[in-house]
Amino acid sequence: MNTRCVVSILILLSFAPACASMGFTSSEKKLIKQASFDHNCPEDKVKVLRSMEGGVGQASFVVDVCGTERDYTRMGTGYYEKGKEPKV
Repeated sequence: MNTRCVVSILILLSFAPACASMGFTSSEKKLIKQASFDHNCPEDKVKVLRSMEGGVGQASFVVDVCGTERDYTRMGTGYYEKGKEPKV
C-alpha cells in the first residue's frame, strides 16, 4: 500500500467517532428517558422491544411504556412518538 492510500484511510477513520458523537447512533438510554417523560412513566417501567435502523440519523422503535406499546422514531438526535414528530 502506498503512503497516500494509508493517509486517506486514516483520515476517513478519524470521522467515524464524529458521526457517533453527533447522535447518529442509537441511544436506548435517551429514548427511555424521552418515553418516560412523554408518558409520565418511571424509567424502570420503560423497555425498548424492537429497533429498526433507517438511514443516517433515522430509526424506528417499539417501546413498552408502563405496559403499553408505543412507536417512536429517531430523527437526527431527537426521539419522537410516531405521529408527533416535528414538521420539517
